[in-house]
Amino acid sequence: MGWPQLLLESIALSALAAAVASSVIAVLVGLRPPLGFAPARGADVALMAGLLPMFVAMAVAIASVLPSALQAAGVRADHCQIHHHHRHLCALHLDGNHVSLMGLGVLAVVVFACRGGALAWRQRTASRAVTALLRLGQQLQGREVPLTSVPGSAWLCFATGVWRPRVVVSATLLERLRRDELRAALAHEEAHLHRHDTRQLAVLVWAGLFALPWASAAVERVFREAAEEACDAEAAAQVGPVVVAKALVAVAGLQLGRAPTGSLAFGDSPIERRVVALLAGSNVAVRPLAPVLAPLAMVTVALVASVASEGFHHAIESLIQRVP
Repeated sequence: MGWPQLLLESIALSALAAAVASSVIAVLVGLRPPLGFAPARGADVALMAGLLPMFVAMAVAIASVLPSALQAAGVRADHCQIHHHHRHLCALHLDGNHVSLMGLGVLAVVVFACRGGALAWRQRTASRAVTALLRLGQQLQGREVPLTSVPGSAWLCFATGVWRPRVVVSATLLERLRRDELRAALAHEEAHLHRHDTRQLAVLVWAGLFALPWASAAVERVFREAAEEACDAEAAAQVGPVVVAKALVAVAGLQLGRAPTGSLAFGDSPIERRVVALLAGSNVAVRPLAPVLAPLAMVTVALVASVASEGFHHAIESLIQRVP
């Protein structure tokens, strides 16, 4: 029962830590507009904040399991023999079952599996819909990024895809939007691809499985809005803020529904605030930092949790002293 018990307990503790972290993060991320982040930096902050519960869960899991794993491998003895005054979180020195923690661990596994399965199904459905749409269209040549024109009367203009990102635009929009407004809309969507926003969104959505549902939804909303404003700034640098504002109003009024799951559409986010920001000249185009910071943060968390696992492990055991 040693290793199964330890794994369930570590999962329970990771889930609890991630839940607390996600609740705090959701409140702090909600303060993004008052704190005055630039849109690009707001998107960076939202992405890193969305990843934090996953990092916390990873750190707790490493600190919980690593000491036992190192002792089992004969690398380093754990401290169980010299710490008899508190409960042990150990696969090798059991001090009884932590019934509450084990039950919570089972519940966490079930909830994670259900949420993960539902998310995978939604994304698979959206992917099939986009694939079917792309089969009807044709790729336009002479663009810096892949651009596919699809038939139909609906006004579509969105960036989509993780492995092969592209911009999808309806032939109706290409025909009816004014030339300068069309250039603004396409520049905006191409900026999503340059910033890797569709990939960042996918990472953020899957990392949200480690957070409470309402917290992950709040962080995703802030990321989407910040990313849209950041791309508005990129487009404004090319064609001017007034043209982008006009294109936003034109497309938002005729765009039917929201973009497919995992996509970013030109007219999805709050239009009024974006138009006001454009006309006020408050949006500045800057390079995103999160694509570099996220992998560095993950490696750093893993290294720190591994190197300091003994101290973290002892702290965790002290916290669960009264857990039945």
